[in-house]
Amino acid sequence: MVILINGRRVVPVPVYVELVPAPDWRADVLRWMDRVQDGLKSLLPPPGAVMAAAPVGGLTGKLWPLVDRLQEFGLAAAIAVSLWGLCRVIMGDPSGKQQIWQAIVGFIGLFILPEVFFSIWEAFR
Repeated sequence: MVILINGRRVVPVPVYVELVPAPDWRADVLRWMDRVQDGLKSLLPPPGAVMAAAPVGGLTGKLWPLVDRLQEFGLAAAIAVSLWGLCRVIMGDPSGKQQIWQAIVGFIGLFILPEVFFSIWEAFR
């Protein structure tokens, strides 16, 4: 068979098209998210882990489990806020550096302040 296109003779060549299903990108994203989640879990202490020496008895002994939970949440929150600050820096917002700094200072304060207050509490008892 001969085909004329704009006055030229064109001989058609058979074209073989292999239909291959597109790769499922969602499975790759889910595997990547699982790896990220496992990595973040390795940074977190196990549930109920005591971050510091828990005082025994009295009001401080009753408040210490609450402080432990706040510290566990504070670690995850500090990581999230730092990552968001990093994203802001990457996008060109210079205030992202200040956000990262505030997250680090807040995280350190979350661990130091309970010790300071409980030490003062025990000293004046």
